[in-house]
Formats: sequence, C-alpha cells, structure tokens
Amino acid sequence: MTFSNPKVIIEIKSEINGENEVVMTNNNNGNNSTPKDEIPVIDLSNPNTEQLLQQILRACTTWGFFQLINHDIPLELIQSYRDSKARFFSMPYETKLNLKRNAQNARGYFDDELTKRRRDWKEALDVGVPG
Repeated sequence: MTFSNPKVIIEIKSEINGENEVVMTNNNNGNNSTPKDEIPVIDLSNPNTEQLLQQILRACTTWGFFQLINHDIPLELIQSYRDSKARFFSMPYETKLNLKRNAQNARGYFDDELTKRRRDWKEALDVGVPG
C-alpha cells in the first residue's frame, strides 16, 4: 500500500507481528533514483538513556516523528486505538466538523492547519487533557 503527496511517498512494505514496516521516500518529481530513508525506529528496551535521548532528538529534528518498539503497550490496546481512529475518520465530514477545535477548546478535529502558509494535506484529532 502506498500513500503519496508531491513531496513524500510513504509505503507500507510488510506486516511484522501485526505491525507495519513503513518506508518513506523523497519524491523529486518522479525521479526514481532518490535514496530511500527509513523512518527512525527507537527501541525502548535500550538501557542507555543518553543514547535513547540522542536518538529521539535526532528523529525529531530530522524527521519530525519516529516509531517506538518494545514500549510494553499491549497490542490489543494499539489495535483498539487503530480501529477507533479509523471509525472516527470514516465519519461524514459534517459530523467531524461538529467536533472542530476552537479558541475555547484546543482539543478536537481539524483539517485546516497551515505549513509555510499552505494548507496541509491532512485531517487530525487532538485528544487529551487540555493543559
């Protein structure tokens, strides 16, 4: 399965132990000679805290995100979350708009975020305790 926009291609390569291996490729206007870079994977079983912090820093400053492994979150909870988010995002647009975040509530649905004054190609749901 492949998702793409003009800048990036995300390819779900395979499923390993119920989790997808994801590879992201730079897309230089269809030039297939671009090197593949893998999304950073951070192993929380690593006892070296300083090394973990450096990996997280590098992943955040280079990619903006990363994948955690050996986090001890039960697979059932992860699957329940995935199912719930799939149900939410498959709802009609008008229904999601009823949950839109606003000046009084920083949590909720949004699809109007800008990056460099251009609208992002995403929709999102901020959840959690406002803080």
